[in-house]
Amino acid sequence: MVHYKNWIILAAMVFTLIAFIPSAQAGPPAKPGNPGLPGCLAKVDQLEATIVELQGQIDTLNASLKYKLPKTGQKNLGYDWMKGYDGLLQLGMAWPIPRFTDNGDETVTDNLTNLVWTKNLMIFGWQNWYTALDSCYNMPGGWRLPNRNELLSVIDLNYDSAYEPGWFWHGALPKENPFVNITGDYYWTSSSAFYNFNCTAWAVSMGDGSLVQDSQAAGQNRVWCVRDLE
Repeated sequence: MVHYKNWIILAAMVFTLIAFIPSAQAGPPAKPGNPGLPGCLAKVDQLEATIVELQGQIDTLNASLKYKLPKTGQKNLGYDWMKGYDGLLQLGMAWPIPRFTDNGDETVTDNLTNLVWTKNLMIFGWQNWYTALDSCYNMPGGWRLPNRNELLSVIDLNYDSAYEPGWFWHGALPKENPFVNITGDYYWTSSSAFYNFNCTAWAVSMGDGSLVQDSQAAGQNRVWCVRDLE
């Protein structure tokens, strides 16, 4: 849809010119408030300036949409001999500022993905996969256990200490996030794995972002729930 904006803008300009040409050709204003030819030309100049400004915004937006995947958050370590590594290239869509919004109701919105997470990462205890699915699904309001991609989307791969000043633990989550009770444990995803006849499911560590396959029935991991933005 972004690429059609140029045509919309040009169509608006043509429509405006067509609307003003009759009044410009009619000579003196026939009605009070008619801008006449000078006023029409001024409006055309203003419209052209607006088109130039909008074109710049379109170019910026198109550039940001070059990659549909978000940046990983990894920063350049200054190793110039490491050509092509993630921290040097930093490809992907830029993160919004702020990345997260505390909604004031024990939920947090990710402004990058428009997913809404529970603010508290420990609203449930250790659970197996089946219980974790039920725990989130039974919460009123359309909550669910996140799939693997959704849970990985909040991981920050920046090579920094996981501690903020004052020893605030944020694990593998981005700094200055509003979440509470973050642990370095593994958290279930709703994504099952093919290993062992599909009897395992994926879990993601909030300590370092690593992945593990764990038994759906016997495995015990943390539970963090998500829902779509209403």
